[in-house]
Amino acid sequence: MKKRPKKFPVRYENGIRYITQKDTTKEAEKAFESFLPWLTRQRQIARFGRFDEELVKKWVREDIDHVKDKGFDEDKLDALHDAYPNMPRRAPRKKVKKNLTRMVCQK
Repeated sequence: MKKRPKKFPVRYENGIRYITQKDTTKEAEKAFESFLPWLTRQRQIARFGRFDEELVKKWVREDIDHVKDKGFDEDKLDALHDAYPNMPRRAPRKKVKKNLTRMVCQK
């Protein structure tokens, strides 16, 4: 697990690696660029009951450009970090408990 940054604003590269829990900036950027439109769509559906794909793309591009220039502030970084596992297929893997009685009976 990546450590939470202590100094704010956080640079774009470090922020997306913290949000997505990826090791490289390239992997993190790919995951972040799929996460941000998903989050924007969910917010628009909750607010208006529908979303417009052109507006979503425009807002995502503006948001990414803003963050690249200014960096992540503390509130936004924490909110995005907490929202990332809610995206489908992004939650951390659960460890499966092994049932020893099954393993013994199968022999």
